[in-house]
Amino acid sequence: MISVSSAPNITKCQKPADLKVHYDRVVAATSNNKDFLLSGYTTHSITKSSNTVENITCPKELPISGETRDRSICPWYTKLITDYHLFPSVRKEAICRCDDCIGSDGMNSCELVYTEMLFLNNTSVCADGFFVYEPETITVPTGCVCAHKKYIPSLSDSELFSKIRNKTKS
Repeated sequence: MISVSSAPNITKCQKPADLKVHYDRVVAATSNNKDFLLSGYTTHSITKSSNTVENITCPKELPISGETRDRSICPWYTKLITDYHLFPSVRKEAICRCDDCIGSDGMNSCELVYTEMLFLNNTSVCADGFFVYEPETITVPTGCVCAHKKYIPSLSDSELFSKIRNKTKS
């Protein structure tokens, strides 16, 4: 739990001025955990230029240059999410542009990839005139990947195995 003590007696609770410092300490304390992508390294660099209009439709062909998210067989775009109860309050989340992988035979679909990110959550508790924040891990969609479909309703098991066998022989 992070709180700011020895603050002046204020009747109205406010956000600590040094919240970024506290966040950086939490980030430093957890940086040895390789399973986390720390949100501070991605969200603090968000600028207004990130709000540019992106193509959200599924392309018919893949471009040969550009960002990975556009060249992928499961391209994605990002949207900005704002949550003022969290610090940092803005993060990017991925949204797949296609249902099926580009060039796929219908056996593969685009699936979101999720990453755990660390934030500070405003607990709404007030201590010495300042809100108390606690570290919180949030699972955030960060990209899209091509994967075998979990369920293919139009094919029987034997048709499915036959199609997979024929595909691996090619």
